Amino acid sequence: MATAENKRPRSSGGGVERPLSRKEILVRKKAIKELIRKAVAEKDHLAHFPDFHKYERSGFSIYLESGHGNQLPVPTRKYIQNLLKANMKGTYGSEWPSEEKIKRREMVAPEARYILICQYADSDIAKCFMKQDSGVECAHVTCRGGRLLGFVHYRFVVEEDVPVLYVYELQLESSVHGKGLGKFLMQLIELIACKSQMGAVMLTVQKSNTDAMAFYNNLGYVISSTSPSQVDPLVLLYQEIVSTRTRYSYVDSFISHRLEFIEAMRSCARHLNLKPSANWRCVACSILCRSTVNLLRLLIPIIYV
Repeated sequence: MATAENKRPRSSGGGVERPLSRKEILVRKKAIKELIRKAVAEKDHLAHFPDFHKYERSGFSIYLESGHGNQLPVPTRKYIQNLLKANMKGTYGSEWPSEEKIKRREMVAPEARYILICQYADSDIAKCFMKQDSGVECAHVTCRGGRLLGFVHYRFVVEEDVPVLYVYELQLESSVHGKGLGKFLMQLIELIACKSQMGAVMLTVQKSNTDAMAFYNNLGYVISSTSPSQVDPLVLLYQEIVSTRTRYSYVDSFISHRLEFIEAMRSCARHLNLKPSANWRCVACSILCRSTVNLLRLLIPIIYV
């Protein structure tokens, strides 16, 4: 595997590459450590993306809520355990008992972050809006009292000297499959990764889970260079590590592309006589790994009110 010590940056003149000095290596590692620290310290990553607090499609409505591994209520922990078992036991086969123990430890770790998918009765939603009207803080509906339909477990880690958002689990109940919710959640994950200045989004998929492999391939994910099959192709393993095809650069290196994109969105807004919402610039600088067509198709219904 490549490490920071043996990576050689190109010189500005396009000539011979030079090795990083010890000072440059230490500065780089310190910067990456600080990025991870800030991302982990963020209390609620969903707060930056209010348009993603609710998902609606053909009469189907769900709400999203943030969670921390060491702060999950007992009923939520039990739900996560049961859904993991229902969805993954068949995939892991005889390996499941040992894998389940690992997952149970991972799910309650302090560094674990969650997106909880919840469904509520209309009366619960009405109560929330009544609180908002009366001046009581109710940014988005909590999962207490609602029905959980799935979750995303993610963390901020360093892989091959690159800060990444690692998706440990994306689990949905079978009743909500085929409604575009998985794609919606991965788009939100990419927004969080970019806002946190991560270098990539990564996750592990069982090789026998062909549906999941196809799902992530369709989203533009490819097998990572750190995946076991890429490190040693002769070793037959049951899982692959996949990551975004184009790693996010740090936000500073996105400035020129972001400005061009924002100007394009302004032109689109003028053409459609639409008014940008308050947070559209944050969304605009996020999904640069998507094609222009997919990006416009995704953002136009979201960023304008």
